[in-house]
Amino acid sequence: MQPHPNVRVTGSLRLREVRGERNYYARVKVVAADGEVLKDTLKLIGPVHEGPGKPRGGRFDQAAAIEAMAVLKPRVVEETLAERADRPSGVTFRRATEDFLVTVRRDRGAKRSTLDDYRSAIARHFLPTFGDEPLDGITPEAVEAWHRGIRAGERRLSDGRLRPLSNRTKNKLATILHGIFAFARDEYGTPEVNPAKELKRLREKRPDAIDALSAEEVFALARAAECERDAAIFVTAALSGLRRGEVLALRWRDVNFSKSALRVRASYSHGEEDSTKSGRDRTVPLAREIARALDALSRRERFTDHDDLVFPRADGAYLDPDGVSDRCAEAQDRAGIRRRRDGSRFRFHDLRHTFGTRVIERASPLQVQKWLGHADFKTTERYLHHRDQEDDAKLIDEAFAMDAPSEVVELSSAAA
Repeated sequence: MQPHPNVRVTGSLRLREVRGERNYYARVKVVAADGEVLKDTLKLIGPVHEGPGKPRGGRFDQAAAIEAMAVLKPRVVEETLAERADRPSGVTFRRATEDFLVTVRRDRGAKRSTLDDYRSAIARHFLPTFGDEPLDGITPEAVEAWHRGIRAGERRLSDGRLRPLSNRTKNKLATILHGIFAFARDEYGTPEVNPAKELKRLREKRPDAIDALSAEEVFALARAAECERDAAIFVTAALSGLRRGEVLALRWRDVNFSKSALRVRASYSHGEEDSTKSGRDRTVPLAREIARALDALSRRERFTDHDDLVFPRADGAYLDPDGVSDRCAEAQDRAGIRRRRDGSRFRFHDLRHTFGTRVIERASPLQVQKWLGHADFKTTERYLHHRDQEDDAKLIDEAFAMDAPSEVVELSSAAA
């Protein structure tokens, strides 16, 4: 099958990890003679062949993936031209969102949590305004009016209170909406111009000061836990920095007592296990108190095999994440732990912040970034102001002590 003479097609390989398995994807772009991008899509090729030897069982090394992409490119061209020749007219915004969700799940390998975020944004913030409007009838002015409306929007907290949407949330909604229109333009050829293109990004508030527990409060929380398992969960989260989903996805094969290490391979949320937030495995130190807590759990009667969850329900299945957070709040009340600055209880996620603020005093920022699994160092920087500055000042004094000329000291003494 030969590419169409009036279009240009390019392809590049992408590596993505989904549920612990690395896969090759082909990003294929079809461009018309006048420069218009007709399609820019990500297509799954297949799982990566690891190790030596020829790839087998439907797996691909880089050379095989390149060959598969070469076969795929002309097919994408034909699909694109066929779609454009038979585009549906009058496609509604609602129809576009349905197709958008299918595509991001099937072709882009989006996580369940990401899909749930998209569905929530679509149902709460987009459909009430744009719903059954034809795509080609949604103007930049209509989108701007919607944007003004969400600036005054609110969200309901778990305790029933209403709180204004943050600028970060508003920017996130604008980004998703822009993505839906971009998808529609690629898929149906309409609207001709993305009506969300000119939305101005709002200035985001710098993160509030971090609320973190003291070491004494962490162990008081553990002592007030409902059971030995929950106590171990709280200690593990606070002394390793793992996210809630990462803690709940830990299996005994991830615990290396001899090397004092925890391997973080997966995360459990929204009813399924997926890769970590960064999409990469990482290893964190197994602190002594975590090792003690896990050693005690390893002596229970059931669920101690290699592939068993470290923190399961009574039937061996995953714990409910929200239930764990609720029990964490209840344990705080029993332990008499102080409240956060805003008067609320500490969130489970604050155990992760506790780790970051404590270890930044002893470890290098790059170590903290690695242990927390931050893809961007800017996320780690928020912990730096918790670092003891006195030791830093001593380092500077020592760095200049050998080179400081005696005249400086004498002049300083004379001035005094």
